Amino acid sequence: MNVKLFVNDISVIDCSLLSKKEGIVGESWSVDIELIGELNTDGMLFDFADVKGQIKKVLDDLIDHRLLVPTKSDFVSIIKEADSVNLQAETVVGGILIESPSQGFCFIDTDVIDTASVTVYAESVLAKVLPDNIVSVSVNLRADRERAHCRYSHGLKKHKGNCQRIAHGHRSILEITEPCETGLEKQWLNLLDGKYIANRADVIDHGNDRLTIGYKAKQGQFRLEMPGILVYVIDADPTVENIVCHIANKIKQQSKISGLLVKMYEGVGKGAMIKI
Repeated sequence: MNVKLFVNDISVIDCSLLSKKEGIVGESWSVDIELIGELNTDGMLFDFADVKGQIKKVLDDLIDHRLLVPTKSDFVSIIKEADSVNLQAETVVGGILIESPSQGFCFIDTDVIDTASVTVYAESVLAKVLPDNIVSVSVNLRADRERAHCRYSHGLKKHKGNCQRIAHGHRSILEITEPCETGLEKQWLNLLDGKYIANRADVIDHGNDRLTIGYKAKQGQFRLEMPGILVYVIDADPTVENIVCHIANKIKQQSKISGLLVKMYEGVGKGAMIKI
């Protein structure tokens, strides 16, 4: 008799999607999984400790903090070298060029990257590492679309982990609490949604309405060229802490509002806030 085991919120995936329509778009998913199979000799389907460890590791290693690329699409050209990848994408919003170590990408055999195609991919890679008594795995990817949010991408060259990858991102809730409603929250959401947020110090070239961002990090050399209209530049590394400080400083410069709270999530369940 088959038994179903479920684990909600087993992990969070923060990544960016390569879209023909929008270019590079940040995304964050909370991950739930269900496993179906027969009990083993220990009376378990799969030890919970192993479920959390093994499944989270696969998702972290193969999908999280990467740019998800549709390899069956007609707008992407990929050149793979020994340890790096050169990618060119001709999107509706302009051409995008990326040079990155191979671990900065997740290549999926589909013509479009969306929740459905990533779910299928996640289930296929997980099925390869599960015990033989597991007959099926189901993945549910949940994005918080109800609360006001923006989808941004960035790369953090000083980060010790995978945040240093140049094209990963987040779906981030932004809350600007004002004493009197002036529409600041909506203005900033519109400004940052779909943008690549870059440190001015990492802009190595600009011209013909295009920007090139480049830096060297522990994982290797990264370079990104894209239309300038898709980039929002700040005077610091684009950590969530620096982003909320930037928003707060801009509001202070442009208005005399006080008693205002800027709170921004970096994906799910974490973020930064500042009061002015």
